[in-house]
Amino acid sequence: RPARSAVEARAMSLHAAGNNRLRGLVQSHGALVGLAVTCLALGLGWSLVGGGDFDHDRHDPGRAILGPQNFGYATIVYERHRRLKFDRLVIVAHRQTASDDDVRRSLRFTSSVVAHRKPFTVLYDMRDISLPTLSRAQLGMGVAWAHDHASALDRQLQCIAFIFHSPLVRATAHLVLNFLQPPQPVHIGKDEASAFRFAQERCGRRAQNWSPDSKARDRKQGRKQWS
Repeated sequence: RPARSAVEARAMSLHAAGNNRLRGLVQSHGALVGLAVTCLALGLGWSLVGGGDFDHDRHDPGRAILGPQNFGYATIVYERHRRLKFDRLVIVAHRQTASDDDVRRSLRFTSSVVAHRKPFTVLYDMRDISLPTLSRAQLGMGVAWAHDHASALDRQLQCIAFIFHSPLVRATAHLVLNFLQPPQPVHIGKDEASAFRFAQERCGRRAQNWSPDSKARDRKQGRKQWS
C-alpha cells in the first residue's frame, strides 16, 4: 500500500539520518530504558517528521504533587489522579528549542520525582510540537542521568504512554521503541482518552520491579548493564 510504504521509507530515512548516534550510545552505554532517555531518543524522530496545527484538550489533570513547571520546551507536572492507581509524571511538549539549561533543569525535576521512591507512570503529550534535534551534549545529559537512575527507574517506572498527532510520527515512535525495547508496557496513541485507558488497564494492578526483565534484555542483546 503506497501510504504505508511512504511511512516506512521516511522512518527508515530517519534511522539512517538521526539514529546512528543513538545506536552508538546504546551499544556503549547499555539499554536506554530511562525515562528521560526514551524521550530524548524519540526526539530525534520528532525533529525530522514534525507536527501539525490543531486544537485539543489538555490532559485530564489530577492533583499536583510537584509543579507544574515550565522548562521552555516542555511543561512537567507530577500529579495524583483519583482514577489512577499510581502517581503520574506528565510532560507536555511545546514548540520551543531546548537549551542545555532547560534540559538540565527538567532532569533535576525528574530526579525529584524519582526521589519520592514510589511507583509512577509517565505520559508524554507531544501533540503540539515539532521538537528540534537535540545536540550531542543534550543527549549526553540524558544518558548520564539514566545511568545514575537506571536501577530506581526499573523499580519505580510502571508504564510509559506517548500521545502524537501525526500517524507518521507514531510509526517512527514504534520503530524507535522497538529498538530500545523498554521492559515496561508502552502505549503510543493519538489522544488523552486512549492513554488514560492504558494507564487504568495496564498500570492499574500492582507495582512491578522491572529489573529482572531489563537485565535479561540487556544480556540477550549484549548490552552493558547499568546496576
